[in-house]
Amino acid sequence: MAPITSLRGYDSSYRGSNAPGAFYQILTSDFGEPAPGIPTLTVATASGTITSTTANVRLTWITAEGVSLPSTHTGILVNSADGGVTISEPTVPTTGSPVIGWQVFSQGSTGAELQNTSATGTSPAPITFVTTQGAVTGFAVNTTSVFLNSFGTGAGVPAVDRSGIQPAIPSVSGDQGSAGGTLDYDFIVPNSGSQWKVYKPVGYVKPQGIAETPGISMVPQLDCIAPLYPGATPGASTYTQVGVAAGTYMVMNGTLFIATSVAQTTAATFVGGAAFNVSKGTTVTDGTVTWLCLGKAVLLRAHYINNGTNAQTPVQQEIDAFQF
Repeated sequence: MAPITSLRGYDSSYRGSNAPGAFYQILTSDFGEPAPGIPTLTVATASGTITSTTANVRLTWITAEGVSLPSTHTGILVNSADGGVTISEPTVPTTGSPVIGWQVFSQGSTGAELQNTSATGTSPAPITFVTTQGAVTGFAVNTTSVFLNSFGTGAGVPAVDRSGIQPAIPSVSGDQGSAGGTLDYDFIVPNSGSQWKVYKPVGYVKPQGIAETPGISMVPQLDCIAPLYPGATPGASTYTQVGVAAGTYMVMNGTLFIATSVAQTTAATFVGGAAFNVSKGTTVTDGTVTWLCLGKAVLLRAHYINNGTNAQTPVQQEIDAFQF
């Protein structure tokens, strides 16, 4: 029998596996921690220097990566002319980067809460933690309560989550909620070698196989995106001064930035592309906007759906993303 020199159909097609052009592993510990729960406040009269007022308090978590978003604002009336407040640590989350400490932000009946950094403002006094975003002050995670002797005088509460390599995944509103039961979440993926191609589809697997929160599903494809600078006009050289919300991402010259200031405005005249040629961890001032450099990276956008009627939070678990 003569050898078959040509084949058609099944036997003629390649049955091997192609290596992905890009691959990135997102570990459970890469995720940040959600904002702390509302702390319990107890008035301790005649024990401190807080005059008759409402003591307002917010907390943040500290991880080895940095600081989380703040807790919901809560307050308590201090009737005594000379008193203080005991703040009880909320339940410590364990869904992402391990928590190593917490911070206290406080203020009286007017004004925004500021961080308590003074050695005499609380008992015990704050200590210093070294994180990837630099040194931060707060209280060790095993400190279950802090006595507030006077209000904070440090920085205001953070506007973006920096407690993980990836931000904590927020809750998804219910199907009857204002957001229609959907959530877009952006994974930050290094792209120094330009392996990830914008607008090409991205696949993923969840190798841990952890069951998702009931009612929550994740669309079986990610989008690779590199958002434009918000004042740019695609296909034109015009520039528009615009307002920028905290947490807004943009890519300039292949480098990813995030706005860390609350509801600010870009410069009246474009500051120039060269101003954004900075290293990871450096900030750029653009009008009243502060852009934080996250290095050469792109975003992989996930689409979550909540088919339930109540808000639910997706499970933070390992996700292996790839692109052919």
